[in-house]
Amino acid sequence: MAVRSSLRRSLIMLSVGVLVLYYVLVFLFSALFMEPYYLHKVEQTLIHAYETIIRESEYDLTTISELEEHNLEIIIADLDTCNILYNSRSGRPAPPEFETFILPTIRDQASASDTGYNIMTDERQEHTAAGASYSSGKRVVLGGVSDRYILDISTSYASISESSAISMQFSLIVGLMVMILAILAFSRMSAMVVEPITQITSIANQIAHLDFSQKCSVNIGGEIGDMARSVNTMSDFMQTYTQQLQDANRQLMADIQQKKEQEEARKNLVANLSHDLKTPIGLIAGYADGLRSGMAKTDAEIRDYCDVIRDESDRMMSMILKMMELFRLESGTVELEHEEFDLYDLLSYEIEIFSVEIERAGIRFTSDFTDSLYVTTDYFAAEQVITNYMQNAISHMGPGREMSLRVEDAGDYYRVSIFNSAERIQEEELPRLWESFYRLDQSRGRDRQHSGLGLSIVKSNMDLLGCDYGVRNTEGGVVFWAEFPKSPAPETEKPAE
Repeated sequence: MAVRSSLRRSLIMLSVGVLVLYYVLVFLFSALFMEPYYLHKVEQTLIHAYETIIRESEYDLTTISELEEHNLEIIIADLDTCNILYNSRSGRPAPPEFETFILPTIRDQASASDTGYNIMTDERQEHTAAGASYSSGKRVVLGGVSDRYILDISTSYASISESSAISMQFSLIVGLMVMILAILAFSRMSAMVVEPITQITSIANQIAHLDFSQKCSVNIGGEIGDMARSVNTMSDFMQTYTQQLQDANRQLMADIQQKKEQEEARKNLVANLSHDLKTPIGLIAGYADGLRSGMAKTDAEIRDYCDVIRDESDRMMSMILKMMELFRLESGTVELEHEEFDLYDLLSYEIEIFSVEIERAGIRFTSDFTDSLYVTTDYFAAEQVITNYMQNAISHMGPGREMSLRVEDAGDYYRVSIFNSAERIQEEELPRLWESFYRLDQSRGRDRQHSGLGLSIVKSNMDLLGCDYGVRNTEGGVVFWAEFPKSPAPETEKPAE
């Protein structure tokens, strides 16, 4: 509000100051230069009349009449005799001394002049019937000569000082009225200027505080309208960039949090790996010491000791290989190679390599899928997903020991689902199944043949592929699923005709 009042007051004071300066300058110029200017214009009129008359060898009454319309009095006399030939003041004859003294004087002075005329100012004297004289006003007189005539051309003028005083009084009255109207007009005009500026200032302050909810009115012409549009444009750009910056900050915070979680996960991974490796290493060391000390007496006992060492070595090697694979997938350096292949071939191969283990574990296995299930994805990643799902299902069999593999058409994808007859999992624990080394049964005895890394490898592969995957409880067990994008079946070659 202070800015608004200050700007409006400044505009009004500036406008009033300009008007006052204008009237002061008018007064000064009127007082100093009006009379000289007026006399100059009168002299120019007299000179023009003189030049007009002397252009003709004989004076023309029509021309003289036109000149007299400009408030001129003209006396024409003979150059030699000084007898008056024409007098504009026909009702007022010239005094006797005019022909005997004044006209000869004019002739002599004008003849001596380079221009042929002289201009002077005098005061006209009038006489009463009783013989008294009085001034009837000032006049400007041009006395000149031609080849044949003496010319007396004169005009009267009012007192310049009196005219100036009257003019200034009138100007002051008019100026006061104009000033009042100007103040009202400038007040209104300043409001039209100040209010948009005040609005723009307020909105600019809001923008400075990152509030972009208000916009300047742009239905104003001129520079203020351009400024309002510029402020709106700036607001839009700042809002966009601020939103982008906020999004970037949120993403940065999310990345930092993810890094923290990944670091924590790595620490847990190392801790869990160290814990899980203790058991096989300890067993290998213990059974090796038993063999060296001769605790195994018979060939059968020696074979048993060697079988334990071999099993634990295989288990430790499997765990290390899976750890290395998980590190590779999470490193961000894996480059996928998308290719087209028939999912039927991959699933058939997986069933074949796990058939012996399924049969040995006494699992009732069923499958439901057809051929020509063409997908476009990374073959090795898809193979790892199916392999780990199969291993996970075999390792977690519950009562009934049932397992099934089926493929569903999910629009743009084929969904591969693997069911195993495990006990239902608590819903809050389902998301944690994808964590490294997470086990529903936290015991880590030797009877637990899985490492807790298989589902983490599944997650890493599916995230790299950008495809959906998941787990759900179902009647009689648990289903793990993954989706792979379809591709058109290859065209079969037409037989040669």
